[in-house]
Amino acid sequence: MKILIKNANIINGDGVTPPYLSDLLIVDELIEKIEKNIKLQDDITFDLKGNYLTPGFIDSHSHYDLAYFTDDLLHSKIQQGITTEITGQCGLGVHPMPKSLQPQFRNSLLIGDLPIDWSWESSAEYLSALQKNRLAINNVPSIAHGVLRYTQTRDQNLPLTDEQIKNICELAEVGFRAGIKILSFGFIYLPALYYRKNEVKALLEVAAKYDVIVSVHMKSESDKIVKALTEIASLANQAHCQLHISHLKIIGNEHAKFLPEIFALIEKHNLTFDTYFYNNGCTLLASLIPPELMDARGLEVTCERLKDKDFRELVQKTVEKNSSTLPWDNLYKFLGAKNILIDSLEINKHLIGKNLTEIPLGKNPLEAMLLLLAEEKGHILMKDYFSTEEVAEKILVHPKGVFSTDSLPLSTHPRGFVTFPRILKQAVFQKKILPLETAIYKMSEYPAKIFGLEKRGLIKEKYYADLVSFSDKIDYEGKEVKNLDLVIINGSPVKIEGQIKRGIKQGKILLNQKLQNLPS
Repeated sequence: MKILIKNANIINGDGVTPPYLSDLLIVDELIEKIEKNIKLQDDITFDLKGNYLTPGFIDSHSHYDLAYFTDDLLHSKIQQGITTEITGQCGLGVHPMPKSLQPQFRNSLLIGDLPIDWSWESSAEYLSALQKNRLAINNVPSIAHGVLRYTQTRDQNLPLTDEQIKNICELAEVGFRAGIKILSFGFIYLPALYYRKNEVKALLEVAAKYDVIVSVHMKSESDKIVKALTEIASLANQAHCQLHISHLKIIGNEHAKFLPEIFALIEKHNLTFDTYFYNNGCTLLASLIPPELMDARGLEVTCERLKDKDFRELVQKTVEKNSSTLPWDNLYKFLGAKNILIDSLEINKHLIGKNLTEIPLGKNPLEAMLLLLAEEKGHILMKDYFSTEEVAEKILVHPKGVFSTDSLPLSTHPRGFVTFPRILKQAVFQKKILPLETAIYKMSEYPAKIFGLEKRGLIKEKYYADLVSFSDKIDYEGKEVKNLDLVIINGSPVKIEGQIKRGIKQGKILLNQKLQNLPS
């Protein structure tokens, strides 16, 4: 198939070349020619009439691991120009996981247990299932430390034995040999928060052996953020790993003072990071429970125990005194009840959008939250306002950063629907704190370099035709994007005149081509 794009104002993605008017010819999956006045007959032509044409956007941090097995969830990415995303982040994932452990594991899955059949156990089988189902956009999967640890100790606070460390390293190697090029850690989530340094060191050494990038959700993003970054940077340096920091942010306004020190460490260790340009995030409400009080039998067991008054009082006392014995960002204490809102739940849907002071349960907002967790068996997502727009802007413009949605399939948070248009509208066209060419570079070539995506991230001949067209009037309302009219993935138009073409699945699994041994 041939596609001709006429009168495009091309921003090629390198962050340096200024916009220029040209035509562009796509042949099958690749960009064949970029020059003025290309002639083509009897094939598809799009006249952009001077609108911008850029490389497809790369979402550097997502939790849509299971979304590829559903019909419509990926439309939230396509509508905002995302043609590639990195999944399996924060040490959270869905593979490898033996069948015998899947029921309990799925029951407490933070990223949401979508109602689909898991036909896989190993990482290679997960990749095969993705390939068989076909992909709506390009996907770069990760291997998650939290999942590896779960296969050995479930949710128990136990050190791994030498044999168990050997096991998780072998599981990681199997995935890396299948072509997976990212290892992710999430040091605030069960069971990963029970990590010991020796298991992290062992996995980092395996990652270095396969030249795998390491992405990390640090164990503190608040009062101990400097210590947390220093520790993981030191471990990565010792193992000679490339380190990428997940969704860089500062939790709590009083901790914004640490930002210059954080930036200095990023420069010193030549780190990269991603950010989603919101001063509010989304995660499991149960993360407000001190980690040492989480039951090893799972989330639902913990929340069933919250029906007991004595246990509730113990949780409240630990939260109020901030006396957790394990690393933990105490969002309730740092942010306050009014800055924590209900984002999604199953039973009490009338409470969606309410903050914790507005829950009509218990004697105070903290007890109300615990009682609600008990009733909903822990399956509640929250939105938390953790910082200011000013801090978000400082992180956004830093040269070592790229962009992400940090999207969860069941969340209503707008970052999963309009993050990239929001950056373009607010930071580029309105506030002008980020030049357009720089913004596109951070959305395309720079993340492609970080994650080793070959022949992507640039508008260049013989590169894959992942392309987006929008105007300087790009806008959004709620979850809808305006004036982003054309999206092409691997040479196939998937959004035309602002409308998504349903049923087109031309995405690819982007793996390490030197190592991949993907089953057919």
